[in-house]
Amino acid sequence: MKLPFRTKLFYGIGGTCDNAMYMLAGTYLLLFLTTVARISPAVAGAICAAGSVWEALCAPVVGFESDHAVTRFGRRKPFLLGAAFPAAIITTLLFTAIQASPGVKVVYYLVMVQVQLFLKLVQTIAES
Repeated sequence: MKLPFRTKLFYGIGGTCDNAMYMLAGTYLLLFLTTVARISPAVAGAICAAGSVWEALCAPVVGFESDHAVTRFGRRKPFLLGAAFPAAIITTLLFTAIQASPGVKVVYYLVMVQVQLFLKLVQTIAES
């Protein structure tokens, strides 16, 4: 089956936007945490590592829920729509420098990283 150019174009645009958020966090997050948020490199690395572990733990649960969801909108669409807008907000909050004590900063960025990666995971699993 040959897909029309318009369909290919919109899939490409969607894929580009989808991966832009993931690449932003993957390439700029450590630099942001160490230079802008002024968190020590070891702690910043631990925050990113904890986010990756959290994502790995959540993947089977999200996949199971996505595979067994029964809604009037289909199995995947509620996950895609439910994660899209919160992901934009959380990504913005993740790259916002806060003025707080070092302990509060660590907790804030740890939570933001975990939530951002979780929402990205929900989108990615729902797309596949």
